[in-house]
Amino acid sequence: SNRDKTEKAKYQHDLTTLAGLDDSGAVKVEVEPHDPAYVIYTSGTTGTPKGVLIEHCGVVNSCCWYNRYYRVTNNDRTTQYAGLGFDASVLEIFPILITGGSLYLVDENVRLDIDALRRYVEQYAITIAFLPTQLAEHFMEQGSRQLSLTRLIAAGDKLTRFTPAGFTLYNSYGPTENSVATTAYEVRTLTPNIPIGKPVSNCAVHIVNPATLHIQPIGIPGELCVSGAGLAKGYLNRSELTAEKFIYHEGHEGREEREKNYKSQTSNFKQITNNKIQEINEKASGETKGEAASLITHHSSLLTS
Repeated sequence: SNRDKTEKAKYQHDLTTLAGLDDSGAVKVEVEPHDPAYVIYTSGTTGTPKGVLIEHCGVVNSCCWYNRYYRVTNNDRTTQYAGLGFDASVLEIFPILITGGSLYLVDENVRLDIDALRRYVEQYAITIAFLPTQLAEHFMEQGSRQLSLTRLIAAGDKLTRFTPAGFTLYNSYGPTENSVATTAYEVRTLTPNIPIGKPVSNCAVHIVNPATLHIQPIGIPGELCVSGAGLAKGYLNRSELTAEKFIYHEGHEGREEREKNYKSQTSNFKQITNNKIQEINEKASGETKGEAASLITHHSSLLTS
């Protein structure tokens, strides 16, 4: 059609223009490693959203770790399942693109239909996929009826089930305040409490005494404390909350310098070996329940007596 010919001519003109640009005509973008890359919102104990400022260096660190850890190549095909309001989408989109692989955007009518999702994976020969934890558990239980998928990443909730299904399952964990992923664990067998693994590259995770911030002995529950290249800049326009959650104290493991740490303020983690951490809560935390209650109470469509 004439419209197609016009679009094609415009596209070819754009390519010719781009090919003719030299360094002097290139767009100059001045971005420093610690400049904000994006703001993503997460709720607090009151249900009031808070914007987390993630830096460029944190995103770059996460992408580089992701590609090394999951052995991503330009032959891989991955899905973008998570919504853009969920930070998991960052590691679905950017790592595969910087390796030259292929990204497939999952249709809305496929997302919650296990059979349709499996057909989608088969149809497009997907090799890497992220799924929310509960959906990943159901996906595994369907068994392996295809050969393309080699790596499935589960995140977003506590993993409680594991069914061998012909691909490698990874249990990933991380608060929004630490550039998407904080730990990861390759699940090989079902255990009563599946570990969340060990820290990503250039990130340190310690289980500490909430009162003293001293590292807890192996096997003793404590608060998750995160430091390293992935830490957020803080909360947007929330200086007091930033000072409360992002603290500076003497470095762990004998280091003398003061380091920035994010305190999760949840004491439901324990270290079980030198490189494995477990999340030990079995039910929704008080913080999560508080958020839900607050949101329900303040919903405009509800009447209170």
